[in-house]
Amino acid sequence: MNIVNGRRVAEDASSVRAGRLGRYARAVAISLLFVVAWNALDALKHSFAAVQPGVPPWYLPPALSLFVILTFGIGYAPLVFVAHAVSLIVDPVSPRHAGEVLLSGLVETLVCGGAGYLLKGPLRYDPLKRRISDVTNLVVVAGLVAPLGVAVASAFYAAVSGMIAWTQFPVAVGESWIGRAVGTTTILPLLMLRGTPLVLKLAGFPVAREVHIPSLPPPARLETVGQVAATALTLTFAYAASATGRETPNFLYLYFLPLAWIVVRRGLAGAIVVNAGTDIAAMLLSESFGYPAAAIADIQQFMLAVTLTSLLVGGIVSARARAERKLLVAQEQLARAEEASSTMILHVGLDARCRKAPSTYCALLGRTPDEARTMRLAEFVAPEDRPAVELALHRLIVGEAHAVDLQARFIDGAGHQLWLYLNMSVVRDVSGQPEFILVFAHDVTAQRLESEEVAYLAYHDALTGLPNRSMLEEHLTPALGRARRSGRAVAAVFVDLDGFKEINDTLGHAAGDNVLQVVASRLRRSARATDLVVRLAGDEFLMLITDIERIGLAEGGSGYAHVPLAVSANIHRSLEQPFETAGSEVLVSASVGISVFPSDAQDGETLIRHADEAMYLAKHAGTGQTQIFGESGGARARGEMLGARLFHAAERREFIVHYQPIVDLRAAWRDALHNGGFQLAGAIVGVEALLRWSDRGKLITPEAFLPFLESYGLIESVGSWANCEAIRQAALWMAAGRLRSFSINLSLAQLAQPEGAARLLATLRDARVDPRNVVVDVPESVTTEGHQRAERSVRELADAGVRIAVDHFGSGSSSIAAIRGLAAELVKIDRTLIARMNDDEDSASIVATLLGLAANLRMEAVAEGVESESQWLALIELGCPVGQGNLFSPPVPAEEMGRLLASVQMV
Repeated sequence: MNIVNGRRVAEDASSVRAGRLGRYARAVAISLLFVVAWNALDALKHSFAAVQPGVPPWYLPPALSLFVILTFGIGYAPLVFVAHAVSLIVDPVSPRHAGEVLLSGLVETLVCGGAGYLLKGPLRYDPLKRRISDVTNLVVVAGLVAPLGVAVASAFYAAVSGMIAWTQFPVAVGESWIGRAVGTTTILPLLMLRGTPLVLKLAGFPVAREVHIPSLPPPARLETVGQVAATALTLTFAYAASATGRETPNFLYLYFLPLAWIVVRRGLAGAIVVNAGTDIAAMLLSESFGYPAAAIADIQQFMLAVTLTSLLVGGIVSARARAERKLLVAQEQLARAEEASSTMILHVGLDARCRKAPSTYCALLGRTPDEARTMRLAEFVAPEDRPAVELALHRLIVGEAHAVDLQARFIDGAGHQLWLYLNMSVVRDVSGQPEFILVFAHDVTAQRLESEEVAYLAYHDALTGLPNRSMLEEHLTPALGRARRSGRAVAAVFVDLDGFKEINDTLGHAAGDNVLQVVASRLRRSARATDLVVRLAGDEFLMLITDIERIGLAEGGSGYAHVPLAVSANIHRSLEQPFETAGSEVLVSASVGISVFPSDAQDGETLIRHADEAMYLAKHAGTGQTQIFGESGGARARGEMLGARLFHAAERREFIVHYQPIVDLRAAWRDALHNGGFQLAGAIVGVEALLRWSDRGKLITPEAFLPFLESYGLIESVGSWANCEAIRQAALWMAAGRLRSFSINLSLAQLAQPEGAARLLATLRDARVDPRNVVVDVPESVTTEGHQRAERSVRELADAGVRIAVDHFGSGSSSIAAIRGLAAELVKIDRTLIARMNDDEDSASIVATLLGLAANLRMEAVAEGVESESQWLALIELGCPVGQGNLFSPPVPAEEMGRLLASVQMV
């Protein structure tokens, strides 16, 4: 074992010695070759007739010195001094001149070594990486600064030794520097670019993979031949066209043309090669044509300018080519990532059209790429979400937001809805202007449907789709809290179907389920949009009616029962039509119990229990009855007394018509000099006629008595009288030029009259009022099931030129398509939404959505019930054009309205 180990140690020692000898031999060979090559290049100065004492016009040894130092290391810097010393042996000179040569060798050794240390050290120069910054540092440090250092030292020695006068010091520096600078800046970059890898390989050094300097795509071979020919011919012509030996070539500037051609097409690598070739060609042509030293100096300046310019332009071209190549690679990687990613990346232009859409996006929407690019992004969005998407794009483009996240429903080519999550941000150009919108879209349809289904089943009845008891409990407590704070009321309307057990027993449970579904649909239409309709269990339902305002109507009453009584009347009326189920027609009625907070209960549990108890009292009284909790004699006796009073009110002419101005919200302004009231000059755009009941000196609004007028068959006579009176009065104002448009209201019962529309048009003709100046407000529910006759009356009025306005817009469940089918031109946003828009974000969002929807449908929007300045300002900010309410003027008698119209200018 010891013998084996000894042999291995001996072998290792032998290999170390062999390696060391090999390195020494390589260093000696490099040194000898350098000294020989250096002296050969130095001897070229004797080959030119134009050479004068000093540095020759093209001095190449400094370029070779820097090449060896930068390639093999600064340890080879002393060879520069050795080369100078050997030159004295090859070309003996006087002792004084020998001292000058040795001093010059020492200076060049120090300068070249210092330049090599600076480049290889702090500047991290690596000839094999071929970075543009490395070429720049090489030219500046080695090609310009190092020759300047040697030139300054040489000129200083010449001045100190008396060889030149101090006044000639700058000229000596310039002449010495430019020869070295031209030779170094033209030859050294080529040596480092092409020579370094070759020499390292020949010397046995390991060479890493070479990196090519970026440039444009290589030219064709024919173009390369043309470039070489153009440079050669142009440079030769510039020399030959001048008087030989007498002046500088006059046409050297023409050389910039082929030079630019090469540099622009080949970049920095082409500039390095052409500079070296140009330098050698200039040397040969200057000697061939015999140009004097003065001309050579000018040529040197031209060559240095050409070299630096071409390197600068070549560096810019290569940098641009590198950036373009990186951009192309990044774009390809991004395209592959986009195709592989589940997130779709869209580029949306400022015109809202997709400039770029991935194939997954087109496939998801069932659209072709051309359709995706030509159609606006919002055109793929469902109408109800389109305003939100358009608003998001607008905010990004105008700079109101940097990024927007939202979910929106999209419509695919087959008409199916898809949920997409959109992350949108604006991409700006170098000047800061928006260039396009970057949209990250993700299909969240499955997650959305799953979450919606879970939430729906948690709060809704599976059979009817109505909210269940869980949702009732969540809504009840906040509703009672709002009522306590605002002084309003909450009513619970308990509904139990009469005789439903017989339907199940005779026709089966499937028929009974069908009846429950239809009843649920009719109950929804009987309630307001803000009311909650709940299925409790079996055939028991409950309506939660909130935010009831008090109206002092009858003695001893709470003043809150008018709304639940009206809802109860709607319920009974909706159930009058028979139900078709299991091939049979069945009639269903309901017993209704009403309990009101705060008069009948102080908490939610008691409120519902009392409504249940009242329902049992109503059921005990007979089918199809209504009972308010705690009232003796039931609701029927109270309703009969109210019916008698309303009948006598018509006979006694207690009904009157008041008028409220409709104003341009932006034109109205508050007058601080007159008690802060509003000045309506130039703001009134119309007047609405409103019915009032003067009940023993108190004005009662229609909400309190209109359901009873309909129930007792008085609506036709009272409504006809009110409309005739309003038309008569409006005709007088129009004839006097004070009014251009006025509005009247028609209820469902009036519209359902067979000749209702014809009688109204006849009244307009008799009063000589143009139907186009009349607006008829119709309830939103006119488009729902069971009101076909009323819908036909509305269309008849619209065909005659009457402008149709949908009243209480946003409070019902009618579809937009059905409303558009009425040829309606205006929508009147419900006053309950306006009242809550400053305190409830949901109401404000609904108002904004309704305004956007009206604008998209080209329908004029009117805000009802504007009661405060904050509501007025909020509506202006949302873009609502027209409104009415007590903030501007309450409904007033005709005389007062006449005075108001006489004092303002109509618009």
